[in-house]
Amino acid sequence: MMDALAGRSVELVVLDPCRHAEAFHLASHGAEKDALWQFLRDGPFANGQAHQEHLARLCASDQFSGYVLFLPALQRTRGGTESLFLLMRHAFETMKLRRYAWRCDSRNVKSERAALRLGFRQEGHLRQHMMVKDHNRDTLIFSLLDIEWPGIKAALTACLADKNFDAQGNVRRSLDEINRHMTPLI
Repeated sequence: MMDALAGRSVELVVLDPCRHAEAFHLASHGAEKDALWQFLRDGPFANGQAHQEHLARLCASDQFSGYVLFLPALQRTRGGTESLFLLMRHAFETMKLRRYAWRCDSRNVKSERAALRLGFRQEGHLRQHMMVKDHNRDTLIFSLLDIEWPGIKAALTACLADKNFDAQGNVRRSLDEINRHMTPLI
């Protein structure tokens, strides 16, 4: 089992439905719940119990590696970027994966932009891939390879460095700006 992944502003822990479901449900089922869950196969859920049961089924499945749902408070923040950095670093440096994939609904422009901003490259478009909430979903596939990781890691490290934030926590140079000025390693 994976230990917690600790960063400067966030700590990622393995999901425990019994421990985390109630808080997760409350945070993900506010006024924006329909927009937040729009592009995912699951949710929103009728109540906390239904959400906990769903999370328990996902955690028990050997065939499901999970998905990422960014609550509004984490979107386009240092913590959000650092969360993804910690997951990518774990995948490449601890698990020794050769590739890291990102899939999203083709209508989910925020997710597509995030993947590209983080250095993923689009490699596929699965037309009519699946039905999601009575919608014929096209799926975009992005990937990041182990040989690309050193350059992506350098850009993310520069972006997340304390010196890249002012006293109020505002970013001085965006990841997009840092990426534009870095030389690719491959």
